[in-house]
Amino acid sequence: MEKILKFLRKLNPQELKFVERAIFAINQNRIESYNVKKLTGYADIYRLRVQDIRIIFKKDGDANDILDIGRRSEKTYRDF
Repeated sequence: MEKILKFLRKLNPQELKFVERAIFAINQNRIESYNVKKLTGYADIYRLRVQDIRIIFKKDGDANDILDIGRRSEKTYRDF
């Protein structure tokens, strides 16, 4: 969780606004208008794309847990 907060502090105000909206949509299960894909090899882990930022989250029924947020890179999808 600390890694996520540290990343969010580094965003410029416009990017932070987009990410906050996406996080709110994930928490409300309203992700239809976003670019969401299931990660290959995982049963319930998805990624949501906001510009070059990726939000990795896990679906648990009605609840969703955010696992990681970061810019797209070779390391983005490791360690899940």
